[in-house]
Amino acid sequence: MQIWEDDPEIPADRLPADMAQSCPAELPLPRSGSVNDLKSNHIDTAEIYHACKERHNGTVEWIRNREK
Repeated sequence: MQIWEDDPEIPADRLPADMAQSCPAELPLPRSGSVNDLKSNHIDTAEIYHACKERHNGTVEWIRNREK
C-alpha cells in the first residue's frame, strides 16, 4: 500500500511532510452519555485512529522502501 505520491519536487531521501505528523495526543470525549453522543464520539475516534494508522503504516513502508 502506497499512501504517498512520488513528487519530483521532494528529494527521495526526505519523508513527505504529511507523513511526518504525530497522532493526536488525546482523543475527543463524548459530549454526554447519551447513545447518540457516544455513537458520534465512537465514529470520530475511529476516523482519527484509522487516519493515524494509515499515516504510520505509510511512513513504515516509505522507510522500508528506502532501505532496500
